[in-house]
Amino acid sequence: MYDAKWEEEKKKFQLILRENFEGLVSQYKSGKQAVYDLSVSSYGKHYERAFRELFADTGYQATVGEVERLGTGEKKMKKLYITLPERFGE
Repeated sequence: MYDAKWEEEKKKFQLILRENFEGLVSQYKSGKQAVYDLSVSSYGKHYERAFRELFADTGYQATVGEVERLGTGEKKMKKLYITLPERFGE
């Protein structure tokens, strides 16, 4: 049951990533771009793996940023980055 629930959640997450990617491309962005801000949680590694899986072998250099603190609170996040070719910026 847990695996089925995670697969459903992963599909939703990857759909969001695809939509964010398409938004960056439609804005003619290039270079290193944040495609998602991931909250640091106990499930973070699963989401990082799903991100890397989606952009595996695409040449977009999927990378996970360092942990950042938001404001003065305890909330932490990591940016998920891809690198878009310069031709997208033309």
